[in-house]
Amino acid sequence: MPNLHEILLTDIIKTGNMIDNKLKKLLINFDLTPSQYNILRILKGSQGAGLSAGEVKSRMLLPTGDLTRIMDKLVSKKLITRNMCPNHGSRREIAISPKGIMALSAIADLLENYLNNFYTNLLGISDAEIFLNYLEKLRFALNDD
Repeated sequence: MPNLHEILLTDIIKTGNMIDNKLKKLLINFDLTPSQYNILRILKGSQGAGLSAGEVKSRMLLPTGDLTRIMDKLVSKKLITRNMCPNHGSRREIAISPKGIMALSAIADLLENYLNNFYTNLLGISDAEIFLNYLEKLRFALNDD
């Protein structure tokens, strides 16, 4: 008989993949991947301050080795800008463009509707708080490396 904790871990992975697939389906309408969307949100959250690639990577939900390629695509779509930092000659500052802010705004309405339906139809506030507490404990236990 499988260990209950193994079943739990498997179910968390399956559920995470299902959520990721739902997000991909929503973002494909905007010609974005989840990683591109994550980068746009990080840059918007920086309040207009340019970030280095390392700073962006450290804030990503799922840091990736192909960050440069992902950002190249966002630059080509004119959703972000990359400029030389005036204070550090070799550093490039990455910032969200006005077009990137508009794209996030359009996505936000759809995503908020999806998330609100998810939470209100499936989890009440107290259930969500308990669930978040357990996820935090799990992340804390896994973060010891």
